[in-house]
Amino acid sequence: MRISTFIVGFIFCFGHLHSQDKATVNNLGKYYAIIIGASNYVDPGIPDLDSLPIKDALALREVLAAHYLFEKENTLLLLNPTRRDIVIAFSEMATKITPKDNLLIFYAGHGHYETENEIGYWFPCDAEAGNPSNWLYNDQLVVDIKKIKSLHTLLISDACFSGSIFKTRSALDDVSELVKQKYELKSRKAITSGTLKTVPNKSVFVKYLLEKLYSNNTKYFSASQLFHSIEEPVSNNSGTLPQFGVIQNVGDEGGDFIFVARGALESFTNAIGLAGGVIMATKSAQSMAFEVAAENERKLKEEMAKAEKYFEEGEKKRKNQLFIAAINEYNEAIKLLATKGAYYRMRGRCYNQTGNKTATLNDYNKSIELAPYDHLGWADRGSYYLSAGEYEKGVVDYTKVIELAPADPSGFQYRAACLMGLKKYQQALIDYQSAIQFAPTEGWLYAERARAKLNLKDYEGCIADANKALEKVKDKLQRANALQIKAAALLKTKNFSQALSTYQELEKITNEIAPGSKDLPELKIDLKQGLAEIYKRSCESAIGDGDIKGMEQYYSAYRARASDDRDIEELKQKICSVYYDSALYMMQMPDANDLILAKKYFLNAKDSCNHSGVTDELIKKCDKKIAKYLRPNRVFLAYCYDYKCPIGIAFGGIRNRSTGFYASFRCNSDAFTESDGDFKNEDFSKSGKDSISSAGSTRIANKEALIGLTQALAYPIWLYLGAGIGAYPVYENIEKFFSGKSQGKFWMKNTDQSSLKPIFEVGIIVDYKGLNLRSGVKANSLNNFILTFGIGFSF
Repeated sequence: MRISTFIVGFIFCFGHLHSQDKATVNNLGKYYAIIIGASNYVDPGIPDLDSLPIKDALALREVLAAHYLFEKENTLLLLNPTRRDIVIAFSEMATKITPKDNLLIFYAGHGHYETENEIGYWFPCDAEAGNPSNWLYNDQLVVDIKKIKSLHTLLISDACFSGSIFKTRSALDDVSELVKQKYELKSRKAITSGTLKTVPNKSVFVKYLLEKLYSNNTKYFSASQLFHSIEEPVSNNSGTLPQFGVIQNVGDEGGDFIFVARGALESFTNAIGLAGGVIMATKSAQSMAFEVAAENERKLKEEMAKAEKYFEEGEKKRKNQLFIAAINEYNEAIKLLATKGAYYRMRGRCYNQTGNKTATLNDYNKSIELAPYDHLGWADRGSYYLSAGEYEKGVVDYTKVIELAPADPSGFQYRAACLMGLKKYQQALIDYQSAIQFAPTEGWLYAERARAKLNLKDYEGCIADANKALEKVKDKLQRANALQIKAAALLKTKNFSQALSTYQELEKITNEIAPGSKDLPELKIDLKQGLAEIYKRSCESAIGDGDIKGMEQYYSAYRARASDDRDIEELKQKICSVYYDSALYMMQMPDANDLILAKKYFLNAKDSCNHSGVTDELIKKCDKKIAKYLRPNRVFLAYCYDYKCPIGIAFGGIRNRSTGFYASFRCNSDAFTESDGDFKNEDFSKSGKDSISSAGSTRIANKEALIGLTQALAYPIWLYLGAGIGAYPVYENIEKFFSGKSQGKFWMKNTDQSSLKPIFEVGIIVDYKGLNLRSGVKANSLNNFILTFGIGFSF
């Protein structure tokens, strides 16, 4: 067979060439697409589809752009369109598409079928239940398709009652027939998810459709082959029977829509490079050309299979962090198939882990060059730029990620991170909001948005987002991140108590995080800085409020965490000024306690800060005033009086702001009576020559001894509290007789009437300038209370 004959036949079947035309790759028509996803409906009577059709539409656009000859600029993506949007899209395509081009139409959304009139509809997002004015008739759709003069048009419909686009299922083309015979003839075909019945919201049909388009390894994949590959799994897993057939009356000539894989044009170019003879487009030449193409494709598949095995081994080793070994596997895969962008991308990840930045960037660049529609390549390179601090380049790459995969929240999130690095906080906030719309349950996104609001000084909004993050996330590192942002916002609002409790919670979580975590050191540094800041602010607040105790407490905590000696010194000078001013004020007070504190504050200001305003003369003045108003640790001696014990003495000590001891002894004048013995009342009844009798006089001798405590209240007043025992003997004047003669009169103690009783007392001592005055009450029974008084001196 002549080589020129082979090349001519090969090009003929794809370019739809005539034998007299010059063979060129450009004769292969362009591929256009209208991709429609309708999820959210204005009319509440039509239930929404939970964004599933939109996600399906986005996924289909991605696979067509990444794996097949569908350029982005030739694809119209309609998400939640109105009827008008769809009609305009068809009109726009009718003006662009030429007779050698190809058009794919995809619709996912609600549909409806009128059994009585045998008419099917699509429901755009402005459709109203019961009002067909905004419904899109299938008959109208057929008319719009007829206006588009493409070589091939393929309609893929995933909607309720989508089978109404054709009434009978047409005979399928033989899948083993050569691709060229299908491409040469015009086609108007449709693949639908079901017949005249309702299909599920969560589409099994689209799942297998995307799976087969992704996994296809052939260069040329016909619509009939695509349908064959999904028909059985869809019907087995959904209970509905997908359909494939001809759209009636729009010009189908028995051809088929061919999905041409990216890289297929390379085979054309190589073949043309070998050609040098006359172009001859004969049926036999075409057949032989496809035989050679089939053999080349078989060999390519074998190499691809081997390359894929190396790639899979590389993935296993990469996941086990065996990065050098993984790189060796990826190298082998690239030797066999150097056009697969994913191989370079994953090898680039391994190079990044080993620290080889140059090789990392080279592989990411190659990945994007080979697979410019694969958003993961752009994302990996964007991540590299983000970690390297090249934020402008990161923004460019993540913008591309968003264009290719607009439903992937990570594109918005990481572009926002780059914008944060550029201090473009308002733009970053918009991106975080977009990310949250696509992933509202991801708590960490709220934390990142909170960080943007923190930088925009929207502190209340920041705290609200941080709280949302804490509600949703369980991971300790993510919770720590949210707590850190919340605490910083609370500091800005001067809510120091909540900020401190938030930092304490953050401290608790950081102690629970595994020591090997790479983010832990940064968290601990931030925690220390945050606590230092809050204690500094709290100290400054206490200084402003004149709260010296709080000031001292917060200053001590701040010094333990502060890292800048200049900040410590600056705060220290403020504290010393507070000491000095407070001491000057307290020196004017007549209270000895105030004077003692004044001296203490002067000493603090002088010794700790070397305050220039503090002199020895000021401290001496404090000492003189203290001596004037208070002599601590004094002893006293006082005369005590009450009407039952008018003779008494008390002595002891009084201590400033402390407890002292005292003792007291009291009696009356009868206590000095001399006794000539004891007697009992019964002794009066004795008869005989020897007897005693009462002379009629009686004395009660009161004797009391107490000990107790003195306690300072407020200068010059002390409290005293004591307890003891009282002895109360009764003396009577007794006349004695011996042998009937009187022996004289004597004082004797009547043991029947004498008693011992416990005694308690309480009162107030006023000790001022050496004069000691007291007044109180004592009791030796519940109904016997006696006022007591005293006067003396202290030294």
